[in-house]
Amino acid sequence: MNEFLPFPWGIEGVTEAPASGTTTEPRLARETRRARWELAAARWRALELARLIFGVEARTRLGSAAAAGGFRGLLYLEVPFQDLDAHRARERLFVGHASSDDLLRRVSLVYVFAPLAMP
Repeated sequence: MNEFLPFPWGIEGVTEAPASGTTTEPRLARETRRARWELAAARWRALELARLIFGVEARTRLGSAAAAGGFRGLLYLEVPFQDLDAHRARERLFVGHASSDDLLRRVSLVYVFAPLAMP
């Protein structure tokens, strides 16, 4: 028995640990996949909402994402910028619609608005 291998590896015929990246709990793996797909769906929903409000040039980028937990990540929204008053009004409109959407309300994201670099 190898004293450096944790229980149960090396005991009663089990000689190897599971392959790296596998889990011994299939339900946990399913929940993690479901949470990642939910996060991806929220990103796409926010992108569509941003395109309706800010224009088709809007883009999203997910940063500091977590599959589970209360805070799920930062969603960077790169949107066209004309002037500050118009941007603030559209920003309020976006946040208002996002807070009334079931998916976006369930997936806790922090929206970070950034001006889109126009050519």
